[in-house]
Amino acid sequence: MRRFSVFSLAAALLFLSSEASAKIWIVDNNPGNKARDFTTLSAAHIGAADGDTLYFAGSTTNYGGATLNKTLTIIGPGFFLNENLGLQAYQQTAKIDGVTFGAGSDSSIIMGMEIVEVLINNASYITIKRNLIQSTRTYLLSIPCCILQSISNIVIEQNYIFNTHTSTGYNCIQIPNGVNTNIVIMNNFIGINSTSPTGGFAIKSGTETDVHIVNNVIRGKVELGNIATFNNNILRDGSFTIVSGTPSNNIGNSTQFGTGNGNQESVDMNTVFELTGSTDAQWKLKAGTSPALGAGLSGVDCGMYAGTSAFVMSGIPPLPAIYEFIAPPSGTTTLPVQAKVRSNN
Repeated sequence: MRRFSVFSLAAALLFLSSEASAKIWIVDNNPGNKARDFTTLSAAHIGAADGDTLYFAGSTTNYGGATLNKTLTIIGPGFFLNENLGLQAYQQTAKIDGVTFGAGSDSSIIMGMEIVEVLINNASYITIKRNLIQSTRTYLLSIPCCILQSISNIVIEQNYIFNTHTSTGYNCIQIPNGVNTNIVIMNNFIGINSTSPTGGFAIKSGTETDVHIVNNVIRGKVELGNIATFNNNILRDGSFTIVSGTPSNNIGNSTQFGTGNGNQESVDMNTVFELTGSTDAQWKLKAGTSPALGAGLSGVDCGMYAGTSAFVMSGIPPLPAIYEFIAPPSGTTTLPVQAKVRSNN
């Protein structure tokens, strides 16, 4: 018996119930797949229309980058699939280079992808959800996620955002000065590649930014302008400064937040997290004893696995997924095919 998975099969299941007004396209650069529509992000963007959905198959080959000027939904199979086994039968991720949400791409969604850099420029109502965003580029100011000024209603949730560099200028999330409104950053891991990050910022926002930062695990310096909300976060290490706003119910490894407004300071992070398992599983709260349990506003837990939009391991998209597919070897006359499908939310 042979086992394999084709992510487009899950897409096909969803296609049966999709609305006829929008089209679903399969993007797959694996050799020999005749069912695909495109092999690069750029070609898929050119060929798709407003409101269409692009499903990306896992592959060892990068799909390239693009500047989007259409409203699209982009969906991949997830990340860390070779660490969190049993979530997708095929463990390759769908990798893309830089993706820019430009004018005309309002209301776009991207999820389940492995991305080098995301830039939101002159577009609003963008959702960045359940992605691995990891900058590996070496040029200065390489930033995994950057939001330019005068935009609104951006949601960055359930992502694993990581910068492999430790030097000054290499930040994770950066929001320059500007009249930005309703920027929501929730239930992410946001980190710099260092056990004691002193160079780049995990989050750096301008002085006129209306930003809500809730239930994240943060590893690195945080510098904020005006914030509407900063609560239920765990600062694994790194400094914290703010121009205007009142952080509440956060946990720091040092004296970043003090002890007022429900904050906790100088907490031993070995008592907070499991620190075992896969790259994203290690940030689960230590069962029964973690000081983050019930420490958030209204008694919810702090950290990325809690709250109204809890982090989902491997960024599995909220769609039916085939996590095991069993078929007989080629040439077999009988076809006892078995497919196991999981509903994700």
